[in-house]
Amino acid sequence: NRNRQGGCFIQRITPDIDRGEVLLSSKYVLHDHIQTPAEYESQNNKHGFALLKNITYMLATGAQFNSTPVDWSKKSYYPRLSTLKNGWINWSWSCDQIARFCCAFSDPYTGAQTTLRDSKISLILVNTYPNPDIHPFCAGIVISRSLHNGSFKVAANGGILEFSLHETSETALCSINVGDRLITSSKILEMSMNRASYDAFGLVDS
Repeated sequence: NRNRQGGCFIQRITPDIDRGEVLLSSKYVLHDHIQTPAEYESQNNKHGFALLKNITYMLATGAQFNSTPVDWSKKSYYPRLSTLKNGWINWSWSCDQIARFCCAFSDPYTGAQTTLRDSKISLILVNTYPNPDIHPFCAGIVISRSLHNGSFKVAANGGILEFSLHETSETALCSINVGDRLITSSKILEMSMNRASYDAFGLVDS
C-alpha cells in the first residue's frame, strides 16, 4: 500500500489483544529500495533490537516509563495473508500493481501465483519495464523467454514484467513458450479474496 513507515512497540499485556498501554516505541521510514518481506523484516529487526536495548537500559537504571493508551478508533487493521491462499495475480491489474503484489509475496515466501495450461506456477519478479502503449488485452501473454538468464517477460497493462520461476512451480521454464498466456481464473481470484485463518498450528484450511 506504499506505506513506508515502520514502528516498534512495547505494550502491557492485557486480556484484549494489542490493547495494552504502549510503554516504549520508535517509528522510522523504510528506504525505497526495500521491496521484499525479507528486506522489510531485516530492517524491522534492526530497529526492534535497538528498542530492546533501550528498554533494557531503562529497566536497569530504574527509569520511568511515560506510557500512552492506544486510540484504536484511529487505527487501521489488515489481517494476515497466506501466499497459497491469497497470493494469486489478477492480470487485469496494472503493471505497477502486479509488480507490487509480486514483491509482497516474494522472499522468503514462494512468490505470487498464476496458471499456465492449468498448472500452477509461482513467479519471482526480476524487473519491470513501463510501457504505456501495451493494451490491457495483452496482459498475461509471454512475449520473450531466455533460458540463459532463467527468466521470461510477460506483457501487462501499461508495461512488461520480467519473472523467474520459484522452485515450487509445476511447470519448468523450458515448457513456457512465447505466445503463451498466463491466466488466473475468476473462480481462483474469488477464492483468493477470502480471509486466511490461523490457529496455534498454522493455516486453517477452509
